[in-house]
Order: sequence, then C-alpha cells, then structure tokens
Amino acid sequence: TGIFFLRQHRLTELEDLVHRISHPLSGEYGRHLSLEEVRALTIDEASVRHVIAVLQRRFNFSPDDIEVAVTGDFITVKGSVKHWQHLLDTSFHFFEHIDDPTIQVLRATKYSLPVELVDHVDCVLNTVHFPVKSSLRYHPTISSDFPTMTEPTTTTTVSHSPLRGSEVQEVTPLIRQRLNGYVTPALLFDFYDVSHPIGNDLASQGVYETIGQTYSPSDLTLFQTSFNLTRETVTSVIGGHASDATCINKPDDCGEANLDVQYLMATAQRVPTTYYYWSGEDFMLQWMTEVARMTSPPLVFSISYGADEEDLPANYGNTFNVIAL
Repeated sequence: TGIFFLRQHRLTELEDLVHRISHPLSGEYGRHLSLEEVRALTIDEASVRHVIAVLQRRFNFSPDDIEVAVTGDFITVKGSVKHWQHLLDTSFHFFEHIDDPTIQVLRATKYSLPVELVDHVDCVLNTVHFPVKSSLRYHPTISSDFPTMTEPTTTTTVSHSPLRGSEVQEVTPLIRQRLNGYVTPALLFDFYDVSHPIGNDLASQGVYETIGQTYSPSDLTLFQTSFNLTRETVTSVIGGHASDATCINKPDDCGEANLDVQYLMATAQRVPTTYYYWSGEDFMLQWMTEVARMTSPPLVFSISYGADEEDLPANYGNTFNVIAL
C-alpha cells in the first residue's frame, strides 16, 4: 500500500487562519471551517482527478484499489510489489531490525515519480521512510536500525453523577496534601486558569493509543472519585485495548493510555470521549490515514506520541503537520 500525498495550496493562509480562530482576543475566534471549506481552500480537485486517471490509464491500477481520503489530502493505492516498482522506477527490499529479525518492513532506498505526477504529488509514503523510533517502543531494549536487506517475494453509554458546588474543580485538602509536588487536575486548573472544566455533548474529544497501550475503565473511575471529578465513562471504544485485567497483569502496558484518558476527561468533563486504538508499524502514518478517513472526527484529538525531527524525512514530517493542521 502506497500513499500519494497531494500538493496542497494556500497552506500559509490556512495556518494564519488557524491562529486567528484559536486566539481568544481575535475577532474570528471560534469561527471554525467545515471539512468542505478546508478542502475547497487547499485541494485542487482537478489535480486529484488527474492523479487517479494516470494511475488507472497508464499504470493499470484498479479503481477498487484506489481510495481518496475524505479530506482530499492523499490517495491510498494498493498494488503488487512489481506494480509499484514499475510505477516508481525502483526496487523494494525487506529490511529487518538489527536486533530482532522478526521486525521487518518493505521499503525502497529511492524512487522517482512519473513526469505526469511531479506537479501534483508532494511525496509517496510507505516507500523510503522507516517507522519512527516510538513505533518500536514495544521492544525497548533495541535500537531503530534496519541494516539487513533482502529481496522481496511477490461502546458504552455515558453516565454522570450530579455536581456538588466546586468539587469538580478542586481536590480535597487531604488529597492535595498527600500529592504535594505532583501534577493533579487541580494544579492544572490553577496553572492554566481553567475556571470551569465542564463541557457538554455539543463538543467531542478523542484519544489515540497504539503500540500495545491499554486503558482501565476501573482506574478511570478511581481517578475521578479520588479527585472529586465528574464520574463518567468513555463514550465509545474503537479498536479495543480497554481492559482492567490487562492493567492489573501488565501495568507497564497501561501508563500512557490511562494518563491520556484520565487527564483529557478531567480537563473537559461531560464531553463525549472516544478511545481509539489503531495498531500499525508506523504510528504517525496510521494516525494520519485513519483520521483523514473520518467524516466527523473529534473536535479535539489528543495524541501524545511523538518523534524527533532528525528521525524523519522532511517531507514526511511536513505531511504530518499539514494533516494535523
């Protein structure tokens, strides 16, 4: 599967707009664009049609193997290795991890775009870049080198407890005393001047987890009870990895997910929350493609995974930034 990231237009204008609608003192604060308005601003629909036509007519890709993202940012294409080698004038190889041969990825060392696509495609993902180091966190003892090369063969319902005065904003003095020196919801409310961390179902939010992370529903309840927060459940779970048993038996597999869910729901209480788990060899690419397929993504999307820029090709990092924007 290759991913053609299409050349975007008016990105500077879009970035300026994002800053204006995000600044509380701006006259345009909160005037968010719809998906259709963003696509009209940045996507050349004629260019999308041109890329599809070239893939089908010159390189004989089936229409069933071509998918245009709802956002219009990229086109996902499935084909054989032989097909891709012809299209990109390259050779693909299996690269295996230096310390763990079971970790393998199929990549090329270089590729060339057909002349008909040069003005329309910014880059082709899943070709020359390797999964970022964070994607290998499930093997913490190994590095992220891939030196060996071989030729390839062919849901739940939200429930709330009634609020009692300011207790959703403030932990009890006893808990504050016990957790002196630690980050708590109350500390965040004080530091960021969050006077009313209560939302409603007109908003939506989601967390993205991967690399084996799991959250515990019972830990979430304990967290909310301990800090006198609104007691509520995650609205829906997509992709699994919500398990009390896993977090009891393998607590190291739950630290990231528990932290993300608990603190997102603490700072925006009563907002419907979706827990997304997507497994993939490259967490950044997985997030980009999955979110771009959504017709109604969460209005706030929390992703706590990251990567050092030195580990990424420039066009890959830029692609992630554009999708997130």
